[in-house]
Amino acid sequence: MGFMDERGCFRITDRKKDMIIVSGFNAFPNQVEDVVAMRSDVAEAAAIGVPDERSGEVETISVVKENAALTEAALLAQCRPHLTRCKVPKTNLGKNLRRAVAHDSRAGFGSRRGGD
Repeated sequence: MGFMDERGCFRITDRKKDMIIVSGFNAFPNQVEDVVAMRSDVAEAAAIGVPDERSGEVETISVVKENAALTEAALLAQCRPHLTRCKVPKTNLGKNLRRAVAHDSRAGFGSRRGGD
């Protein structure tokens, strides 16, 4: 997925297969990862969609902390002004690979708190 800017240059923003559909709205992992990465105390972030009965999928973000004092509340506070409500993720501090996060979420190890 991508777009063409005013100069006619193309910019790839994410892969379509990674798109997360939350209550009928399209969300891309890079959108959330970029917002979370604005914090200097985040070393890495990975976002995925996790199946949800109510909304189809929920956006889940896993973060490797640069600062041990980083909290879930601080991450959610970072996201709320920059993302629509349906794109504000659930959090899981400590994981950093999308594949590992997806595997853990399917196995029932992902965090399902926060966000909405």
